[in-house]
Amino acid sequence: MKKYFIIALIFISSCQKDITDQTGTINVKGEIVYVSTRIINNYPIPQIFGMNADGTNQRLIFDKPAGPPVLSHSKKKIAFTTNENSYACLYTIDIDGQNLKFLTKTKYSCFSPAWSPDDSKITFVISDTTPPYDNNIYTINADGTNKIQLTNQDENQT
Repeated sequence: MKKYFIIALIFISSCQKDITDQTGTINVKGEIVYVSTRIINNYPIPQIFGMNADGTNQRLIFDKPAGPPVLSHSKKKIAFTTNENSYACLYTIDIDGQNLKFLTKTKYSCFSPAWSPDDSKITFVISDTTPPYDNNIYTINADGTNKIQLTNQDENQT
């Protein structure tokens, strides 16, 4: 029961002011942050872009393969995941593409970042890439310190 409450809390806190799906985030100002796959050297690369809701001011924010971006509640930062050298990594970056900050990495799959309401922490999921494919929820300070595992799912738990 405890882990379901934590998941519900993460969902509620990440959706307070933003609408998030697998392709991007729309904030209350009408700015959109999204992933668009572009063909670069004959290879599809999902990159993070931003634009105004009316389609103007399109801009590249992060030029390497990345997972869906999640806009902070202050609308100043983006959290996202990417893969580097066989590791899944969690990063933040300013909305203008400046100040890329590495937070953590794992040899497993890392996804679903969500900001705390005050933007001081980011919650995310690490999923084992081998059976039994355990999913565990972690939190980390937005500066990359104090990574804490919140759940401990293993093959003996449901």
